[in-house]
Amino acid sequence: ALILQNFEVALQKYKPTYIYLDHISSQPAITMPLESMIDLCRRTPSVKEIAVDAAHALGNIATKISVEKQYDVDFYFTNLHKWAFASHSVCALYSRLPLEHVVLSWDAGNFQQECRWSGTRDYAAYVSAYEALCQLEQWRSDQSLDVATYNSRGIVAAAADLRSAWDVGPAYDEDECASSMIMLKLPPHLDLSHDRPGVPDTSGLGIRSRLRSQYNIEAAVAAFPVLRENMKQEEGFLRLSHAVYTSDDDITRLRDAILEMR
Repeated sequence: ALILQNFEVALQKYKPTYIYLDHISSQPAITMPLESMIDLCRRTPSVKEIAVDAAHALGNIATKISVEKQYDVDFYFTNLHKWAFASHSVCALYSRLPLEHVVLSWDAGNFQQECRWSGTRDYAAYVSAYEALCQLEQWRSDQSLDVATYNSRGIVAAAADLRSAWDVGPAYDEDECASSMIMLKLPPHLDLSHDRPGVPDTSGLGIRSRLRSQYNIEAAVAAFPVLRENMKQEEGFLRLSHAVYTSDDDITRLRDAILEMR
């Protein structure tokens, strides 16, 4: 609700003509109320075009996305290498309008053919996308769960275990905001002075760097500003992801590593 309130205020204040939305933000990991945001945009007279960055969507919250039926947008793109088993770098792009590359080269005039060559690399990733999507659609767990359902259940269980072990509460409304990624509060004893969102830690002293070097764990960790009783303060958060290959041992190792660190 708060996201929609702030978004509506921004639309009325700035009266944009072009809107660029996240479907699922990266860090902090939040599943946006996309349909409601699109509806607000379409009811704003100044808005002419809407683009959606859905890099984390396919394979995360769904194994199939029918953009024309689900979302009233002009552009929608989602990566296949993040959650859909494809290699780097493959992106599925939907557009209502005819497209062409800014710099025309081979097969100019046919956008699909133009996309075969990415820089100077071959197009093996491009032609293997179909098999990756088939694997995404056909994969089932031992309990016959599809990818999105398996991961959503796994992330809920893992988050509950970690919150209990670290003695922290929920970071946000998980029913509304979580996907196969979730934000977790970190215990207050950790020094997060070297961990900033989107900023590489060159010192090697940050929690994320130490998790990688000392425990062989990769996890997005950062200190974020938080409003508490109208006062801004920094608190530590970890973005937890759950994929089909995530094991109980992975979660246990992360739990114990954070408890050991100072």
